[in-house]
Amino acid sequence: MSMTADPTTTATGGRTSSLRRLVVTIVAAWRILRASAGREVALLVVLQIVGAVALALQLLLGKHLLDQLGDETAALLRHVAPTLAGLTVCTVLAAAAGAVVGERQRLLMQLVERHLEERIIGVVVGVELEELDNPRFHDRLQRAMASYVNQPYDLVNGVVSATGAAVGIVAIGAVLLPISPWLLPIVLLAAVPLGWVSTRNSRDLYGRYRELARLDRQRAHLTEVLTTPRPAAEVRLFGAEHYLLPRYRTLYDERVATVRRLSRERSARLVTVQVVVAIFGMALLAALVQLTATGRLTIAEAGLAAIAVQQLLQRVRLASSSVGSVHESSLFLGDLTSFLETPTRATSAVTASQPRKRGPLVMEHVHFTYLGTKRVVLHDLSLCVSPGEVVALVGPNGAGKSTVAKLVCGLYAPTSGGIGHPGERDLQVLERAELRSEVTAVFQDFARYALSARDNIALADHERAGDETALRAATEQAGIAEVIEQLPFGYDTILSRAYEKGTDLSVGQWQRVALARALFRTAPFLVLDEPTAAADAASERAFLDQLRATCGERGVLLITHRLS
Repeated sequence: MSMTADPTTTATGGRTSSLRRLVVTIVAAWRILRASAGREVALLVVLQIVGAVALALQLLLGKHLLDQLGDETAALLRHVAPTLAGLTVCTVLAAAAGAVVGERQRLLMQLVERHLEERIIGVVVGVELEELDNPRFHDRLQRAMASYVNQPYDLVNGVVSATGAAVGIVAIGAVLLPISPWLLPIVLLAAVPLGWVSTRNSRDLYGRYRELARLDRQRAHLTEVLTTPRPAAEVRLFGAEHYLLPRYRTLYDERVATVRRLSRERSARLVTVQVVVAIFGMALLAALVQLTATGRLTIAEAGLAAIAVQQLLQRVRLASSSVGSVHESSLFLGDLTSFLETPTRATSAVTASQPRKRGPLVMEHVHFTYLGTKRVVLHDLSLCVSPGEVVALVGPNGAGKSTVAKLVCGLYAPTSGGIGHPGERDLQVLERAELRSEVTAVFQDFARYALSARDNIALADHERAGDETALRAATEQAGIAEVIEQLPFGYDTILSRAYEKGTDLSVGQWQRVALARALFRTAPFLVLDEPTAAADAASERAFLDQLRATCGERGVLLITHRLS
């Protein structure tokens, strides 16, 4: 599925292309709705049809009621009673259908949002790690996230409303055609200027918001810095809010100024076209009065036609604005669907390898350069880690040591050279997924998950999450078992103060949780990236002694800027 967007299409070819794209968008939108909640969509369509049929019957019964008003008083009550009963039933049915549509629409919006959010997450976790270092990827992600957060309701509301309006136009048209065949096509002409203004406003909105994506990302970062716990101490110590808040306001002022200019332009178009359509509607009513005065229409027919024209104009407005809303959503969702089509690696889980006798892990003549740069980070690097061996890679900060860690873990691909096991003659290069299955790691920038202590460790090998013995063995080896057991709920304590009854750990304790996570995974090789950066020489020595005692047959690559 693909929805692309170009807000600057011009001339006949451009309009044809825009129309074709709009049709493709509506089809794609229905596919999204069906994939998210097919049953809810079917129910909404049925309810829209019921409401439209009830409206048509209301009009017909209203005309019939007017015709009966000419009868004698005695016969009037007898004749009018069934008509009034039918009119009441249709009115109640239309009102009930409208109420249910609103609530089911709210549920459908939630299901669509969930569907799209899951797909965005799937792309982000599926791309290679190098993509997350690419600013263009983050701009695309920002636009996709904005689309999925803001557009599902507009998409659902637009598609459902446009469908309901279309069904209503058909129903009212069926009532109006026998009375005056020329009224229906004339009223439908109002859709032309309404539709043009709606799609023009949509293109302008998309173009301006696309320009704001990078500013919005910068503002979101400042919001995170000013509102989340991790930077809170430095923000308060340095009074950084006095430096960052003005920058935040400047970014928001730019957005507000852009939106204000856009609002003026859009409002001017909308007011102009709505005034024209209103005058057009009044002219049609004047024509109906003239036709009634000359005897070409009965009072009942004229009354029915007047109501039908107003109802028809109302639905033409609704259809035009709804199609415009879908078109607007399509432009934003074009960013989303383009992002969802981003190529991803195979995401089938490769479980950690069981430790067993095998050859060493070898890097052979590896070169590495980050995508989009010319600076060589690693040049002709070779190293070997054998099972049961601790190999230290020592170098100054900025020498590329953390890059080595990600290469060994299969998170980056070497620009040239290979990583694998020695063969009889040549290196048997491993695929990156195979590398990930053979290596476990503690990174320098290890993650702190706002989950339970148990989940923080077990997610390294989730298929063994229920293995309490292995879980406790990993925490014992990492030297964090006693700390966890003393927490309010032990291993089930949430490690975040952002949640009620949760708690936080010190930096050193978090690092040991990360080590327990790495040890819980039964991979034959362990990478430790600066595990003792904040420790003194004695603590570092004790850690290395413990490492040799606990890692057994695992090969260990210890990356550090110093080694006591």
